[in-house]
Formats: sequence, structure tokens, C-alpha cells
Amino acid sequence: WPRISNKKKKRTPTPKRKTVENDDRENVNAENFVLEKKAKVGSAGFNLPKLDSISLKVFNYLKSMNRPFGTTDLARKFKQDFSRSQINKALENLMKKELAQTNEKGSIYWVDQRVFGEVSDAIVKDLSVKVEKLSSEISELIARKQDIAVSLRQAHSEPKTCNLDTLTEQLQNQIKSHKDKVNAMEQAAASGKSGKGGQQNSETIVTEAKFYRKMWKDRRAIVEDIIDQIVDQKPKKKDIRNELYEDIGIDSDKSVNVSLNDIRL
Repeated sequence: WPRISNKKKKRTPTPKRKTVENDDRENVNAENFVLEKKAKVGSAGFNLPKLDSISLKVFNYLKSMNRPFGTTDLARKFKQDFSRSQINKALENLMKKELAQTNEKGSIYWVDQRVFGEVSDAIVKDLSVKVEKLSSEISELIARKQDIAVSLRQAHSEPKTCNLDTLTEQLQNQIKSHKDKVNAMEQAAASGKSGKGGQQNSETIVTEAKFYRKMWKDRRAIVEDIIDQIVDQKPKKKDIRNELYEDIGIDSDKSVNVSLNDIRL
């Protein structure tokens, strides 16, 4: 039979493994250390009391935003990390330690302003100067925006390039037609044959001129009626009619230096 030894074999000790709870505890402690450091930044003269991790996160968020928050808003903000009951408990803890304030109903919370420490008169004066400078810059930007808006309205009211090309071509054709008529009348008069044909051309020109003069008066009356209705609905202001003409893009008789009295038939 084989011999049985009474000596016990030595076992090599296995290294202790960190449990998940130990790892989580270390992570939480490290995170709390960072949050406490952040909470103390810029809070001269204020000692932050000891807080749990949830209360510290809520406190840092309230402090960084520095505005009122509802419990629903905070629960929505931290919905991935904490439950609503944990948020409510953290807010109660902050209230007990005088780090937060709430309204009468207890539905709105904000950070106590004492956590920011005392503010000197020099800092307040410096901030006032910055606010005044930013306000003037904002006013200048608003004025520039209004000028740009006026320029855009004028640009939109002007005809497009393609329309101008078509209109220019039409006017050139009309000018050429009128020149041909004038040349024909001059040639007929020079040759002594301006009798009936010249008279008919003259009557045609007078008829067309009367027609265009009538259309001119009718359209001008329509435009003036529309402008009068707009002016009646706006507050009384000097030169408001001229401003409307410019904004809409209407050329008045005065702006182009013409008058119906110049056309005598």
C-alpha cells in the first residue's frame, strides 16, 4: 500500500478581489471629492457642510445655474441617475443645511445666495460697467438690424433683372416705333403730302395720349386711396406718406419730377 503523508500541503494565498460594492464606494468617494472641490470654487467666506453624493450633485447644479427650478425639472434633469423620491430627499437635506430656499408651496427651489460669498463694491462696479457696455452694443446691433431690414424690403420691392431686361426691350421697341412715325410725318410734310395721312397720324397720337393720360390719373387715384387707408390706420407721424412710398417702392409724380399738367392736348 502507498504511504500516506501526514504533512499538509501549503496553499498559495490568492489575492483579495475588490468587490463591486467596494469599487462603487471608491468611485462615489472620488466623485464626491471632485464635486466638493467644485462647490468650494468661488465661494470665499463660505464653508460647505458635509453632504451625501445626491445632495451634492443637486446643490452643484442649482449653484451653477443659479435660478429657480421646480421639482419636476430637477427630476427630469437627473432621471438617469436618481429617482424622484431621492431628489426630494436631497432638496429637504439642502433646506435643512440652509443651502437652498423654496417658495411657500415647496414646489420651486433655488440655491441660497450666501453660498457665493460676499461681493465687494469693486466687483459690483466692474459688473455694472460691463452690463452698460453690453447694453449699448445690443442697442447698436438692433439699430443695424432695422437698417438691414429696410434695405431688404427695398431690395425685394425693386424689379428683378430679367424683368428689367424685358421692360427695357419693350421701351426700346416703342421708341423705335415712335421715331419711325415721326420720320414718316416729317417726310410727308416735306413732300407736301401731309394732308389726310398726316392728320390721321396726328389724331392717332392724340387719342393714344389721352388714353395714357386717363390711365395715369386712374392708377394714381387708386394708389393714393390705398395709401390714405394705410395712413389712417397708423399713428400720426410726420412724413409717414413718404416713408410708405419708399418702403413699398412707389414712384410718385414728385419723385420723378413729372406732372399731368405738363401734358396738354
